[in-house]
Amino acid sequence: MINTSRTIIIQSSAGRVDGKQRYGLNGVSYKPADTPLKLADYFNIGGVFKVGSISYRPQGRRLHLDTAVMGADYRTFVEIVFQNPEDIVQSYHLDGYQFFVVGMDGGVWSEASRKGYNLRDGVARSTIQVYPKSWSALYVPLDNV
Repeated sequence: MINTSRTIIIQSSAGRVDGKQRYGLNGVSYKPADTPLKLADYFNIGGVFKVGSISYRPQGRRLHLDTAVMGADYRTFVEIVFQNPEDIVQSYHLDGYQFFVVGMDGGVWSEASRKGYNLRDGVARSTIQVYPKSWSALYVPLDNV
């Protein structure tokens, strides 16, 4: 009975950037800013980060460095799908949040994958694993300011 406001698909990737092995999400390998993001936001310091610097879906772009920030609306439920095309298990932790695992399967996620979701008694967690060549889906209430 939960209505989600949007679906975010996050896909892991690996590659070389500036001669170094890097790992990223949706083509972005995180580069920490010189100023903490919360301070830059609170004091309106420009040029530290840009909301939307990481896409809501994989774009097939080459891996690049950026201070990745994705915008979201407070007190909404979001569906997040983690896709893992790699040959190793990936683990993701949402610090400060509890989410409900609603589905996981092999292959690539599609909207038809929702037919197999467990929407009755999803497990509440804060860390999720995504097996090789698989996906995991979760519903998360964005209730932590």
